[in-house]
Amino acid sequence: MTYEQPRDGERLDYKPPKPPWWHSHGDKLQPIVTREGVVLWAQAARVRIVPQVNNYILQWELDHFGGRDSGYRTVDRVNLFRVFGLDETSEDSIVHMEQGLYARWNSYLNIPGIGTGNDRDPNISVYTDTNIRRAVIDLLRRNR
Repeated sequence: MTYEQPRDGERLDYKPPKPPWWHSHGDKLQPIVTREGVVLWAQAARVRIVPQVNNYILQWELDHFGGRDSGYRTVDRVNLFRVFGLDETSEDSIVHMEQGLYARWNSYLNIPGIGTGNDRDPNISVYTDTNIRRAVIDLLRRNR
């Protein structure tokens, strides 16, 4: 399987049904490659992936009517693959999660876990489309 192309059977214009914990703003995040790493950016949410010596910092910020929430986790290379569904063992038919780090079903990712953000729970939804997956893969290749 190559990750530069859509997954088997995935059409670029097809999105599977959204899980109930998904927030629609997750469709708005776009990858921006910087010298420091990758930023997934939208007006009200940002996710930064910054390489360190032996791991990556996964940082998020969420703006909402009550203010701003943010957080970060340190993840190793293997877990970064898992978060974005890039490992060969990821099955789209089940929910993948690591408590306090992520929840993902198909291409619907929530960081750091399940929640819509509507109740001020500091969760960011990210639709991990082909462009986002490519940006993460390129970052992983640059920082072997």
